[in-house]
Formats: sequence, C-alpha cells, structure tokens
Amino acid sequence: MTGHSLTRRAVLAAAAAVTGTLAGTMPVVTTAARATTTVRVSDLGFDPADSTPYLQAALDDTTADVVIIDDVGAEWLTGPLRINRDDLVVILEPGVTLRAKPGAFPSTSACLLTIDNHSGISLLGHGATMAMNKPEYTTGEWRHVINLRSASDITVEGLTLRDSGGDGVYAGVSSVAGAAHHCSNITLRNVTATNNRRNGLSVISVDGMLVESSVFQTSSGTSPEAGVDFEPNDAQSRLAGIVMRDCRIDFNATYGLIVSLGNLDATSAPVGLLFERVTVGATSSQIPNLVYYGSGDSAPTGRVEFRDSLIRKSSVAGAVGVFAKAASGPALVFTRTVIWDVGNTVARWLPVTIAAVRGTTTTVTGEYGGVAFSDSLLLADTTGDSLTVDAEPTGTLGLADVTGTLAIANPNGVTTDYGSSPSGVTLMTPAMVSYPSTQVSVAASAATVTAGDPVVITFTRTSSDVQWPLAVVHTSAAGTAVPGVHFDIVSQSVVFAPSAATAQLVIQTRAQAGSTAPVTIRIGIGGGRGYTRLVGSDVAEVVITP
Repeated sequence: MTGHSLTRRAVLAAAAAVTGTLAGTMPVVTTAARATTTVRVSDLGFDPADSTPYLQAALDDTTADVVIIDDVGAEWLTGPLRINRDDLVVILEPGVTLRAKPGAFPSTSACLLTIDNHSGISLLGHGATMAMNKPEYTTGEWRHVINLRSASDITVEGLTLRDSGGDGVYAGVSSVAGAAHHCSNITLRNVTATNNRRNGLSVISVDGMLVESSVFQTSSGTSPEAGVDFEPNDAQSRLAGIVMRDCRIDFNATYGLIVSLGNLDATSAPVGLLFERVTVGATSSQIPNLVYYGSGDSAPTGRVEFRDSLIRKSSVAGAVGVFAKAASGPALVFTRTVIWDVGNTVARWLPVTIAAVRGTTTTVTGEYGGVAFSDSLLLADTTGDSLTVDAEPTGTLGLADVTGTLAIANPNGVTTDYGSSPSGVTLMTPAMVSYPSTQVSVAASAATVTAGDPVVITFTRTSSDVQWPLAVVHTSAAGTAVPGVHFDIVSQSVVFAPSAATAQLVIQTRAQAGSTAPVTIRIGIGGGRGYTRLVGSDVAEVVITP
C-alpha cells in the first residue's frame, strides 16, 4: 500500500482542493498536529472489469483518514461496498463515476454503499456520480445507492445518485444488536437523486437531518415512485429535527413528496419536519402531488410545516391530499406557501382535499384535520370546490381545527366544502376571480463575484396590488456554471410575502481549486401562474471568477 503522511489540516485542505468544497462545509475536526494518512484507491489497483477488492481495501484501511477515489479515465466498476469503521472522509474526484458492476447485485437488498451502525463518515463528490444499473433490477425495491442504517454524523455532499433498484438514499434502522433505532445527524447537500426505481430519498427513522440544495427527480419503477418519502416502519421510529430547504422535487412518476405517519401512534416521539423554500413539482399520476398520510386517532404530537414553498399540481390530479390525519395529531402548517392547481382533469382529487380515511381502509379518524394556513395562496381553475373534504364515512366526528388564511383565485368561482359537522374551522378564504396582473423582473446584486462569495438575486413585481403572496418559477441551469459544482443548487421558485414588492434568492458560489476560467450563472424567469415576465429584464447574468 502506498500512503502519504500529512497533518490532518493538510488532509482536509487537500480534500477541499480536490472537490472544490468550501472550508465551511467540511467536517468539523480538531487541529491537533498528528500524522494522518490519505489513500488514493488507484495506488492499491484498478481493474476496469471489477475494482471491488481495491475499493473495499481502501475503505477498510483503519490508518486512513481520507480515501480518494481518483479519476483514472474510466468508470470504477464494483460490487456491493461497505464502510465498516468510524471517522472517515471519502472523496470522489470530479468526473468520477462509481458504478455497480453489471450482474453483481443479484440480491434484492444489495446496495452500492452501506454504512451500518457507524459514525463520522463524509462522502464528498462535487461533479462525481454513484450509479447503478436500473434496467437489471426488475424485482425488489431495496437496492439503494447509499444505504444508511442507524448511522450517525454522516455527510453526503455534491454527488449525483442515480439508476438504483431502490432509493438514491435510504435512512433506516440497523439489525445490529444494541444499535439505535434511528439514524442521527445526517446531512445531504448538493445531492442530485435521479431515475431511481423507488424513491429519490426514503427516510424511515432519523433524529436530526438537514437536506439542502438538493434535487430529487424522475423516480419510477416500483411503488411509491416518489421524489422524497418520509415513512416510518413502526411506532419506535423517529422523524425528528428534520429540515429540508432550497430543494427541488420534480418529474417523479407517482408522488412528489410523501409524509406517511401511518405506523406511528400516540407512544411515538414527537414529529418535527420543516420544508423551507422547497418546490414540489408536477408528476404524471392521478394522485395528489403532496400527500400527508396520518395515523388516525392514535397519533403522535409534533409539527410538519411548509414555509415559503411552491406546490404544483400533478398534471391530472389535485395538488395536496391530507388523509387520516387526526386533528389532535401533529400540526400541519402552510406558511407563505403557494399552491398551483390549473388544468386539473380528474375531479376525484380537487386542489386541496382533506379526508378522514386513507384509501380503502376501514379505520375511520374521529375528528380529522388540524391544518393551518398562514398568508398562503391557491390558484385553481376547477369547476368544483377548491378546498374540500372527501366523502365522510359513518363514524367520523367531522373536520376540525382548520385555521388561518388561504387566499383563493379561481375564474370558475371559489367554493369550499367542510363536511357535515365541522368544528373549529375558522379558515379565511379571500376569493378572487383572477389574480392581480403583475410583471416580474430579475436583477443580480453584482455582475461579477469571486468564487466562494454569495450573490443576491432580487425579483420585483410591478402590480399596484401586492397584498397577496406570489410564487415565481426561475431557471438557474443556464450558462456555463454547473449547479452543485460552481454554485449551490437552489429551489426552482421564490415566494413573495404578502405586501412585499420584492423577493430575494441568495446563491452561494463555490471555490474551484485549480480553476482559471470564469463561468456564468444565468437566472431566468420561467412561465408560471399569476405573473408574466418583464421582457428585457427577465434574465440576470453573473460571472463567477476564480
């Protein structure tokens, strides 16, 4: 084995140089001066047909603090890999693809990389890919790209995770005796999960999780086919201290985002989920795009909140569905959230539906509801109710505790249906035939920024009536800069607060070691609901200099 003795500080500096990672996003370490080892996998060997032995040997090297999967000009083909130790930084160099070897994953539970009951692991790979071979996997739903089980203090940053037989990332529970019944302190940043067979991200049991500047898209193949699915397996599982911000969820086959709490009950730990500046994009299914499945009358406490976010309808269905959610269960809160449901051709699910039951289940939730809207907006064109309860079965006590303000614009008229015996339903629904006409422009705080510095993008609306919120879709992939490599991925929309004439988007650019050429970001205003682009001021361009 060939190694290089370095101080820990030098190792981390080298890691930042290889990946272009800002020092502020690296794992926190002590500055004690001691000999530290970094290992490049190609020093152990490379086999274009199967590099499993070399990759696993590098991961198993307990003297190594940093393992670099280096760019050898070809894909690294491998069988299932495991990290069987604590405290390790794994770096995939830009341009590297770590790919599942064809035919090497016959077991439906074989994953590309598993971290089971270990801690202190960072997987860094801006501009790198971990890929499987989805067409091979015609059975099962558990061949994940990254499989976390009762893992703690884990960072996954910069990687594209694609083509699995299961999920891009799975965060669940270990079968190791004595292991915690949850993962903890998990960070996903600048991750793109695409074309996975089940979900982009599945969260089964986690206490402490940050998912930011990431994309979850084009999941298809086996149920539930969601971008992101929060779904505990049992009452002992946890969904606590979880924040998702500045993320995009788009083009998934069945669901955009699922919060499914059916296996929790009154004995479970309080639920804590915050979705901030998240865009839940359209799907092609007849199921609402954002779905909350509750656990009926025996529900935990807690809070699930969407803040400054945009929820777009499925192309042939409603936008939001809330099922079997006890009014006394976790509060479901929409703060400055905009919902678009235009062109809905399936009357089964109207724009916002709240129901006492889930699907065909015979279990009836007594008082169902517990939903609050604050300064939120629904744009719809259905001929039926804009907000409605589903058919109330015998045994329900009725809709309860639906509060706040949800402005609704619908050219066909605004009606709501709160069921036969609502209680504590004080929701205000200011009605409009059409949303106030406005033009939107965009401008950058600077024409040029130095890599590593932020740039502020300001959107301005020109309507004389700005009392309502407004969501504006934008594009940020144009130009020569690469999202997740030259700048942090951002959500696909910004939301104007009520009475605000401007909304801001902060883009954090990223330092690129060895880069000498400038790159450009082009932020363009996309088509949407409730606004038009101000032609000539609908694109902002920023040059990032090394």
